[in-house]
Amino acid sequence: TQSTWDSTLATYQKRWAPREESLVTILYGSQLGNTKTEAEKFAAALSEKFPWIKVVAKPVAQYNFDHISTETFVFIFMSTYTEGKPPVAAENFCRELEEWA
Repeated sequence: TQSTWDSTLATYQKRWAPREESLVTILYGSQLGNTKTEAEKFAAALSEKFPWIKVVAKPVAQYNFDHISTETFVFIFMSTYTEGKPPVAAENFCRELEEWA
């Protein structure tokens, strides 16, 4: 919801000072598209509140997991179904994340 995004953004706005190299990666795993929509809303809100930050949103299936340890900020939006299973397209990413953590 909008109030949740505003609250989250207000928290980070106090911490982030303008820097050219700032990058936020938003990854999403979505079966029906709802999670993708929420991730894109969050990306747009970040871009609006922090115009000096480069925001990249993409599906987890297109993400090169080898880059995860070099990321500064990563937000992951993941839909689930049947007792918390990720979407089919996100299974490999979730497996890699679990092994990495």
